[in-house]
Amino acid sequence: LSALAFAPFYAWPLLLVTFPYLLLQLEKGTARQTAWRCFFFGYGFFVAGTYWIANALLVDIAQFGWLFPISVFGLSAAFAAYFWVQGYLFAKLRTTHRFANVLLFASLWVVCEYLRSAGMLGFPWNLMGYVAIASERVAQLASIIGTFGLSWLVVFGAFPLVLRDKRYLSA
Repeated sequence: LSALAFAPFYAWPLLLVTFPYLLLQLEKGTARQTAWRCFFFGYGFFVAGTYWIANALLVDIAQFGWLFPISVFGLSAAFAAYFWVQGYLFAKLRTTHRFANVLLFASLWVVCEYLRSAGMLGFPWNLMGYVAIASERVAQLASIIGTFGLSWLVVFGAFPLVLRDKRYLSA
């Protein structure tokens, strides 16, 4: 569902549900369980958000059709490995305070996005900062804080309901 926050759907309000739900799942369990929960979230996120890559292979389906499942499911698993790292680090660094966990979650998200997009094999698609283009005014912040700054704001901004409710201020 989080992938629907991107163009052409711009269903960014879904992030107000998907990210808090993920955070609630990550706040419990062992480091291994947390890492795998994050991996499967990332896997679904990339299958839904990068399916379009395989469309290029359909130009000559007889020659390149066999690459279709690798490009959708294999690449998604490779990109979800960054989410596994995020989940593992979150489990090792999480606290009993919800606000600190939200800050940690948003920060780890951006670090993993940066690592995924950097280097010779970088993949700078589906950065959460791209969601901000739904609002021209918010997107203008990119000129000051960059795409990764926008990513942090988008992720952190997905938690107002969880942070507002006093029951959730400590896990």
